[in-house]
Amino acid sequence: MQSYIDEKEDEILRRCMKLAFCALNRRFGFGAARLGAVYDEVNAMRADAKNDPIFWEHLDRIMCDEIGLDMPREDYAKFEE
Repeated sequence: MQSYIDEKEDEILRRCMKLAFCALNRRFGFGAARLGAVYDEVNAMRADAKNDPIFWEHLDRIMCDEIGLDMPREDYAKFEE
């Protein structure tokens, strides 16, 4: 069962990355080198997320508080269930 979940997670992330990469390329001119660096960074952060129980709280703080993006925060109560 866990392998199925991991496969689906990989598939969803790959598709989301493709969407983001296309937008970064079309709108901001990111090329293969910059997109490759983003891809590597995302994969490193993904590994950190698996080992850090409050990773998403840290990421919300960066995205919402420091950068100022208007994004919904994670529902941390769900993580505790």
